[in-house]
Amino acid sequence: MKCPDYPLDELELTRHLVRIPSPTGEEKRVMEYLKTWLGKRGFTVLEQEVSPGRSNLLALNGEPRVVLSTHTDTVSPYLQSGEDEDFIYGRGACDTRGILAAMLIAGYRLLCRGTGNFGILLLVGEEGPHDGAKRANAWALSQECRCLVNGEPTENRMAQASLGGLLVNLTTHGVACHSGMPGHGHSAVHDLLDILNALREISLPKNEILGESSMNVGRIQGGVQGNIMAPEAQCDLMFRLVEDPEKLSARIREVVAERGEIKFLSAYPPVFLHTLADFPTMVAPFGTDIPFLSNWGDAFLIGPGSISDAHSPGEKVEKSQIRAAVPLYMGLVERLLESLPR
Repeated sequence: MKCPDYPLDELELTRHLVRIPSPTGEEKRVMEYLKTWLGKRGFTVLEQEVSPGRSNLLALNGEPRVVLSTHTDTVSPYLQSGEDEDFIYGRGACDTRGILAAMLIAGYRLLCRGTGNFGILLLVGEEGPHDGAKRANAWALSQECRCLVNGEPTENRMAQASLGGLLVNLTTHGVACHSGMPGHGHSAVHDLLDILNALREISLPKNEILGESSMNVGRIQGGVQGNIMAPEAQCDLMFRLVEDPEKLSARIREVVAERGEIKFLSAYPPVFLHTLADFPTMVAPFGTDIPFLSNWGDAFLIGPGSISDAHSPGEKVEKSQIRAAVPLYMGLVERLLESLPR
């Protein structure tokens, strides 16, 4: 690739990143691009293997006392990029390609300015099991860091808190038979629907600051075809929580009992975050990698883009917010570095 493929303009970089598919588990191509981009700009780039073919990246300029961080994976399916006067469109545009581009350009400008002792931590797996963040928390260099600025779409407002999460896989088993003789078998789909109806009746907690918890049935699959009683069915559920997931986990076990098998794929509590007085604030109605990055210091959460656009078929990010995020991230790094003891 020639140098123009590694742009120094935040909007052009966003466009380029949106064109690189990277669903969770398939981040290798975008990570190779980012490693080259950062190396070309003068950063020391370290890799940390998470699983075969998948690695986190940490770009350094000196010792990492303050770190900008975001994730590089996206949800599926891939969406072609596009734009109009105000927005860049495509899968990952706001979650988190615009954020990533703003952080990279901010980091490069800080490096050119002579600012030292900061880093950029790029993670895999946030849209799944947070395996990148969990692995990064064991990075020895995390012990040197005092502040983590995590990027997620908050419309450039500083999050006071983010919700917890509980990702659950539920499987039911039946006995296949001809659908005309239902008494000779048992439908796993019927069992699954009964359990889901019972789970939807659970009273989920509320919190004065965090708001309401929620449950989403994100994926259902099962059965063979319409004229066969289903031998197996399963679904994935995502709960957004305003309290520790332990209570809800116990309640789910009670509801399901012997009717199905439960796998808790990911669980994390809500997190109250650090803020600065002169920033507008919000509560993030989503989870982040932050609960799994506790060794990286005091956590801040802020980034361009709206969560209402994330994961949607019309995902987009506002160009003006990406532009504004570059000096925002630069100022945060310098301000936080100045606040640390010498």
